[in-house]
Amino acid sequence: MASIEVARHGYRRPYGAVARGILETLATILHISIEPGALKKFNDGTLSSSISIAKKIIPPLGQLYGLFSNEFVHVSKDHAAFEPITLYVAGQEDTSFILSSIKTNSWLIYIVSELIFYDDALNPRYWKRSEDGGFQYSPSERELEWAKLFIGDGD
Repeated sequence: MASIEVARHGYRRPYGAVARGILETLATILHISIEPGALKKFNDGTLSSSISIAKKIIPPLGQLYGLFSNEFVHVSKDHAAFEPITLYVAGQEDTSFILSSIKTNSWLIYIVSELIFYDDALNPRYWKRSEDGGFQYSPSERELEWAKLFIGDGD
């Protein structure tokens, strides 16, 4: 909600920084859910990069994390540019990007939530149990096509 509110109130760069935090949280949850012993490492403060694990499982998560890191979080010459605070206006390029990334984050939240609550999911759409008792990200082509339509270009 914070990422959406800062974007709606004209803070485009802070939107990206907050949205990146969402992705990092999802990556950590995914890492803990998939890798045996990761929860203990997390609690001990020794868990290594969750992004490296998450992007192998769900590539769009890693790609989006990299984009938000490079464009919004890591300080660059773009941070020195004057950015006037402007309210959300439908159809602007930056607001279309923000809407598309909000949809992508929503989709990723759904995917990670399905994994966490796998045993309660009547018809899992993105995960299946692997032979070793773990989980495998396994969306159908139909699900991936739906995701493309849902995320779209922000319109």
